[in-house]
Amino acid sequence: MNNRDISTPANSPLVDYALKGLDRCWLPEFGRWSHIYHLDNRNRPNESVPPSDVFYTLNVLLGMARVRRVPRNINLSETFQQNVRHLLTLPVSKYAFGVALWAGAAVAGDLHSSMPQAASITMSKQKPIDQNHT
Repeated sequence: MNNRDISTPANSPLVDYALKGLDRCWLPEFGRWSHIYHLDNRNRPNESVPPSDVFYTLNVLLGMARVRRVPRNINLSETFQQNVRHLLTLPVSKYAFGVALWAGAAVAGDLHSSMPQAASITMSKQKPIDQNHT
């Protein structure tokens, strides 16, 4: 994904600018975007924190589902499948399962077979919402 001209005539200049920024955050060895990018001219500006990188990637995919023309080198479904599997092994917030379900629907990817069950178990452990709390 890195260092390619990702401009497309179907996207607005703002969307292409955002895609170029995301291109810098791509971690090809992990197949996900890093949510931490240092701007101090380091040799390796991306700092990988797997639980937050996976969550960030799911959010990026959710946004990419609305992009008119996704660059050819980005496979939304494959990236989704690769990252949703990590939700089952990484310490992520419960909200990450909801984002995964939403992103899965948005990119029309099939969820990892155990993901819905894991999300259901995780959500069932959540404390009930206090209806009197404002």
